[in-house]
Amino acid sequence: MISKSKASDLLDLFSTLQRARGWTDKRLFLSLDLSPAKARLLEYIASHDGTSQTELARATDTDKALTGRSVEAFVASGWVQRNRSKEDARAYILSLSPSGHKVVLRFGSVRNEILERVTKSLDSRDVDDFRRIVNKLLATMKDHGTL
Repeated sequence: MISKSKASDLLDLFSTLQRARGWTDKRLFLSLDLSPAKARLLEYIASHDGTSQTELARATDTDKALTGRSVEAFVASGWVQRNRSKEDARAYILSLSPSGHKVVLRFGSVRNEILERVTKSLDSRDVDDFRRIVNKLLATMKDHGTL
């Protein structure tokens, strides 16, 4: 177990990393007028063609109201198509339009550029150490009901 001082330093590091992630997300999605949550929704639709809006909200852990508003905006922008399900005529399924695919590819390439810059000073051992520490912290948070 670490001292309170070291624990405080750890929390400060997490806060700094979170702010840096926020900066990266803003830079990544600003030109597309997307929030990180909306980008997650769009990426999920891209990788799960034919998903329902309910499944989209559940899979991305996004509020149903935000999901609904986002889907409406995606449809209005022409990025997403909403069609009746062949299995259940009451349900709708979502898929990306060609312009939606272009948007997802665009922020995918920007994300890759940012990742290359951020990770160029890391080696595989650094990534393994980071993964091990994060998994250890997540397991502790789960054990104590904080996650």
